[in-house]
Amino acid sequence: MDRKNSFILYTDYKDHISRLSDREAGRLFKAIFSHVSGEEVLELGAEGAMAFSFIKAQLDRDKKKYFEICEKRRESGKLGGCPPKPKKEADDPIDRYFDYLHKIREKR
Repeated sequence: MDRKNSFILYTDYKDHISRLSDREAGRLFKAIFSHVSGEEVLELGAEGAMAFSFIKAQLDRDKKKYFEICEKRRESGKLGGCPPKPKKEADDPIDRYFDYLHKIREKR
């Protein structure tokens, strides 16, 4: 799977985006979706381009981390599940009795 169907948009960007006009914020929003979808990004004004530059950098870091985790999980999955726990032998009362007798004989 080389493609993600989702991305994270952080609330930390709110202050930066609120300084843009509604038109520029809309173009920024479309540019974000274009970038994530692998499409050509629309041209933005100076403020929108600046906001897009740091949002794009975070999106790229998140995507890289996501695929690294996917690869680690894929490799772990190839190893199979946890190894089965060894079964304990039933504690037979007769065996315990003979072990007890054996210990008594050793003490004599």
